[in-house]
Amino acid sequence: MAPAGLIMEGALVELSGLQEQVEDVAGGLKVLGTLDVTGLHAQLRRFDRQADKWLAATFDGHLVKVSPRSMRPLQAAELPSGTDFVLGCDVPGVLAEEMAAKLIIDGYCVSHILVPERNLAQMIAVASEELEFKRAPADFEPCYLGRESREKTAILDFEDFSASMVPFLGSLGSQDVRFTKIQNALAPLLKEGLGMRLTGRTNLMVRQSFADEQEEAAYPAAASASDAERESFMSLVKRRRVCIMHFLGPLTGKLTLNPRGKSGDEIEIE
Repeated sequence: MAPAGLIMEGALVELSGLQEQVEDVAGGLKVLGTLDVTGLHAQLRRFDRQADKWLAATFDGHLVKVSPRSMRPLQAAELPSGTDFVLGCDVPGVLAEEMAAKLIIDGYCVSHILVPERNLAQMIAVASEELEFKRAPADFEPCYLGRESREKTAILDFEDFSASMVPFLGSLGSQDVRFTKIQNALAPLLKEGLGMRLTGRTNLMVRQSFADEQEEAAYPAAASASDAERESFMSLVKRRRVCIMHFLGPLTGKLTLNPRGKSGDEIEIE
């Protein structure tokens, strides 16, 4: 049984046993059945006093109702390798302060974001079936995507979508809102710590790896950019201060951060 003092909303725990799996729907929770959660790590969302159970979001995207007797607090060493923070559905003030401090000191931070399994599946499906992907001009691709990165991209402006597309874009819209919340939480802290003013953000960019060389050949990068593309690129380069990236999978990947100056080491994040 977990020590009562360490079990609170937002706490990170390891679960055990067969537990009731639920889905968050309009009007409440829908029961999906039982799920063996032994060994799964989760974040506690809220406590149901009547049922004496916690609603917990597992790191792999399931929602379950769990008794306090079927969990134990996680230690920092048990978090995914390289993780600085774990984010649930919001960015509380204390967490935002810690994230800003990590950015100010190290220049980056790594967060594990909990996304419901249904939302993740919907985002991947929408990206594959509904979005119109393009290839960035060859000269701009390394700046947009990183060195040696070649991917297809789609820029989402949610104000421009027709009503018929809204149901398809629900989960991606939630992701867009999450990014805005992170920006709003960090903005005053980075202004105070670095003198950096965050006055706005770009539209959401979805990037997807090519399945194979044949698919990559179907998306040739333009040799030269149009005037509009060049203007957009220059505006981004001049104004960009903070970049937020969320890897959704299902494949794994590796991000390499290169130091700006001659001193410093490369940092690899998996």
